[in-house]
Amino acid sequence: EVTFASGYSYDYAPGDTICITAGSRAALQLRDWYGTAEQPLVFMNSGGLVKIGNDPSLSGLSIIDSKHLQLTGYAIQDITYGIKVANTGAGNGLTVYDIEIDHIEISHPKFSGIMIKADPTATLETSRDSFTMRNIIVRDNYIHHVPGEGLYIGSSAYKGRPMTIGDTTVTVLPHVIRNLQVYNNIVEHTGWDGIQISSADSSVHVYHNVVRDYGEYKTASQQAGILIGGGTTGNFYNNEIHNGSGSGIELLGIGDNYVYNNIITNAGYNYYPDSVSLRAYGIFTNDVVASEGTGFHILNNTIVNPKTDGIRMYSTETTNNEIINNLIVAPGAYDLYLNDGILATDPEDAYINLGTGFTATVANNVQVMDIDSAGFTNYANENYTLTSTSPAIDQGQQVVTASIFYDFAGGSRQLGNQTDAGAFEYVPVSNNN
Repeated sequence: EVTFASGYSYDYAPGDTICITAGSRAALQLRDWYGTAEQPLVFMNSGGLVKIGNDPSLSGLSIIDSKHLQLTGYAIQDITYGIKVANTGAGNGLTVYDIEIDHIEISHPKFSGIMIKADPTATLETSRDSFTMRNIIVRDNYIHHVPGEGLYIGSSAYKGRPMTIGDTTVTVLPHVIRNLQVYNNIVEHTGWDGIQISSADSSVHVYHNVVRDYGEYKTASQQAGILIGGGTTGNFYNNEIHNGSGSGIELLGIGDNYVYNNIITNAGYNYYPDSVSLRAYGIFTNDVVASEGTGFHILNNTIVNPKTDGIRMYSTETTNNEIINNLIVAPGAYDLYLNDGILATDPEDAYINLGTGFTATVANNVQVMDIDSAGFTNYANENYTLTSTSPAIDQGQQVVTASIFYDFAGGSRQLGNQTDAGAFEYVPVSNNN
């Protein structure tokens, strides 16, 4: 049974907090609730844990035709995620727009964990000319064991799809998203991409997320840790991406994308390891459509043990690309390029592979083939901070196109004589004895 709660049935005012009583329900649909930008409505669990799901015919938790809301799984005592959505049927764990979502746990939906978009219909009310989605915040959520994408934000059809309206077939463009923040989320065990963000063309910040065990279905073009899709710009930084079948970050944006201070390990490690034609990279760039004169800025990332190349560029529409200050360790294609000579003419291409006809400013990257020589504190336990022996220390440069003042840990980027390569600055251990 679905629990329906329509705002038209309640006496409320913007700024109110509306409680969702603790306990279990098969599905919950919130419809027609309206706060204001200055006074959003807050929906939160009350009295303990709210559980939603366990009916294969229902869609779990949905918020429809509503604006200026916060949905929060308020932490109570030892409960970090006060709202849990699990084992839902048709639809997705959560489908929302114009909202802040935090402290929600979602697992085992039929498709994606959290989906945020409104696909165009024949009325064209949510097409690009008529509608813009704004001020979306997705933070501090736990998404796991999801067959589709963990977070699916924005339409992947940025250039539009054909739609028949009456007797005419036209290309209809999806809405864009502006002012988007995605941070402090944990995304684990996804069948497809961990986080996919598309059609987000202004003020985008994606940071401090952990993505692990992504692309478990090994579906081609659906297996990135973080997919920066068509129509997307913004800053993608301080994320951890571990152990997936596809590339750690796929960068297909419209340009002016800044990708920095990310830790990417074991990208493609289990993607048919005996096949050289099925490739996966630490960071991969390609074109959907790029704005003229823009570029991809790939700066100060730590990339360890990708199946093929550390960074692979296929973008021809971007012209001001930068690959600077990255620490790339043990790319899987090094020995292949060394011994083959057909896929690449230089084994060093396994670190940064621009290919023929692709351009970028490449500078101050540190390339290490032996992981034990990278000077990590304890890579077996995913501690990629630097020891005093690391070859990355003082090997970077100040990047004038980006103001990167802090490293992955939040420390200053100017501790030594120069910036260090990779996501971390080396912090000397003081001796106070």
